[in-house]
Amino acid sequence: MTDSGRHSDITILGLGAMGSAYAREFLKAGKHVTVWNRTPSKADSLVRDGAFLAPDAKTAMAASPVTILALVDHDSIRDILSDDVLAASTDRTLIDLTTGTEAEFKEIAARTRDAGISFLAGGVLAYPRSVGSADTAVFCSGDATVFEESRDLLRHIGGTQHYVSTDPALGLRVFLALALMGFVTIGGFFEAAAFAESCGVSVATMAEYVRTSGQPWTNECIDYLSKRISSGSDDGDQAIIDVYVDGFKAVLSDLQGAGVGSRSLGAIVDYVKIAQTTGLGSKGLAAVYDVVRNNLP
Repeated sequence: MTDSGRHSDITILGLGAMGSAYAREFLKAGKHVTVWNRTPSKADSLVRDGAFLAPDAKTAMAASPVTILALVDHDSIRDILSDDVLAASTDRTLIDLTTGTEAEFKEIAARTRDAGISFLAGGVLAYPRSVGSADTAVFCSGDATVFEESRDLLRHIGGTQHYVSTDPALGLRVFLALALMGFVTIGGFFEAAAFAESCGVSVATMAEYVRTSGQPWTNECIDYLSKRISSGSDDGDQAIIDVYVDGFKAVLSDLQGAGVGSRSLGAIVDYVKIAQTTGLGSKGLAAVYDVVRNNLP
């Protein structure tokens, strides 16, 4: 239904795949949801499920104490959230889940502050299919008090919430860092699965091996390496860089022999080779962090 004045629990601005998924989860939780999108027809299914379609962004924000931005980019935010719209939304909370730069988050944080609006920014580590899952993580930064007050609403988007910093850009930076690591891992999975399949092991079987054995091993390695990096004490008692260089050379040869791509593995091979050439051959794998952090050639 269309309603320009009804009070609701939450407003969603932007009804792409993620914004629509947020709205559906709030509706499933029994919340009164107001939505707005520049293409109104994108709200049709949500309206059938009980959402209220506002005629404009100003009315949409006025309808709820909390508004979530799920727009394409911050250029869209500037176009939609004029000073007039923000001025009419004082004493409300704005949660920006739109990807942007540090400067863009600082800009919208300053504009909302000037308008008397509480502000949070961040990202949701999920595809639309996983919005609302207990394992889905929401990373936020900004006003810590506002974050605590918003937890009950945010849990309908993701069951795990992280408050990162008062810096409005840092929550998204952490989210993006994790997402980028995930994509690198996915590239590694593609290569591992293709190599195993060339040897007669199905992709589904490899996926199960990854779930039951690969992920626990990776988690243990990350925990170990983070401790060694923090303490600066990786003396190579587990395995040294020189050993990794030789071992990876053999693995790359096998992958190439199977006609399988090896760009993901090739990246870590390049890193360990750089560590070796810079005199870190007798150190453990944590020494590669210095290569990455300092962008050594």
